[in-house]
Amino acid sequence: MQTTVNRARRDRQVRPPESLDRSVRRDVTWLARPVTVRRGGLGALLDNLPRFRRYPFGRNRHLDLIVREGRQDQRPVPVATVSKRYELLQHATALETLTDGMRQAGQEAEAVDASVTLSEYGERMYARAHLPDFGVDPDGLSPITLTAECLNSVDKSTPFVVRLAWHRLVCSNGMMFGIGESGVRKIHSVRSTSAGDVAGFLKQCFDRVTDEHTQFRKWLATRVDRDQLRDWADEPVREAWGPHLAARAFHIARTGWDGQIEGRFHRVPSSEIPLRPTQQIPGAAAPVTTAFHDSQVLSWLAKERKTLQDQLDKIMQIPLLMQQLLN
Repeated sequence: MQTTVNRARRDRQVRPPESLDRSVRRDVTWLARPVTVRRGGLGALLDNLPRFRRYPFGRNRHLDLIVREGRQDQRPVPVATVSKRYELLQHATALETLTDGMRQAGQEAEAVDASVTLSEYGERMYARAHLPDFGVDPDGLSPITLTAECLNSVDKSTPFVVRLAWHRLVCSNGMMFGIGESGVRKIHSVRSTSAGDVAGFLKQCFDRVTDEHTQFRKWLATRVDRDQLRDWADEPVREAWGPHLAARAFHIARTGWDGQIEGRFHRVPSSEIPLRPTQQIPGAAAPVTTAFHDSQVLSWLAKERKTLQDQLDKIMQIPLLMQQLLN
């Protein structure tokens, strides 16, 4: 892969880990492993990513061992076995490719606010950088920012993916939703991918941002009534996300409160499943009367999933569910 990791690192001063906001998420896992979230400037995050090496796996002629390098007070840790043909892509290389792609697409990269989520031993990475130039505030209350994201792993669990999503900050609770499959680029061959390829993909997505803004305003102007929300929760949401999430979606849209399922139910429409209110949702605008605020109900439910992979999957499913509401 063509990359400018070394050049970029020479051009900037390496930031210490102490300059980053670090937190351990005990309420979210990634493939059954706890995660750590670091927030700060994208450049500082790049400088503090773990690195990995591969070694022969004993006398096994088919497999190699991937080991996280020791750093400061950390000892080397084995994290995976992979085939001899596996292409090991360092997290720093993946994120630098996205950063260079952003820069070539005309966006500020080094100093933008960003976050990096790492699995317990760093074998999986999810990075997100905010792009304030493409922000929009459809309802005049809660601005939405476009984010450029990438996923990578060194244990074969997650391919290198670059994608765009929208992030709405409401009372420190991030509500996110994707922009559909057109905003996702899976990198199948890391050797043949360059920052220029990523830049081309980002530019294509940036060209569609105005259409996304128009869609948000259309959702805000589109009225939805209780009967629409009930039918939508009972059918497409239930089919895609299951009866429990569909019940919570309808409850939040009606009351502005999330809830916990009470008792047992059998062959009951999701809209009729009883819930005990547990948490008032910031920015819910209940009772929901517009398609835009209904999209935020889905966003809340996606964000509250207990595994990172489930969060990411559901975020990207929101545009399709919104289409089903409006059709």
